[in-house]
Amino acid sequence: MVKPLDRAMAELAVLPEADEEPIAGELLAHPETLRSLRSNIEAGLCSLDAGEGRRRA
Repeated sequence: MVKPLDRAMAELAVLPEADEEPIAGELLAHPETLRSLRSNIEAGLCSLDAGEGRRRA
């Protein structure tokens, strides 16, 4: 079975270069976004574990 990223790269390879560049930029930014979200979730969980949570009104 072909890995999803390999399949996506094959699809990108047949696009005109002008179309490839913005898509590649988004793909490259995605892992950093995920790392940031995971970090924020971890910080929130640590805050809750420390009893620092607040109930919304």
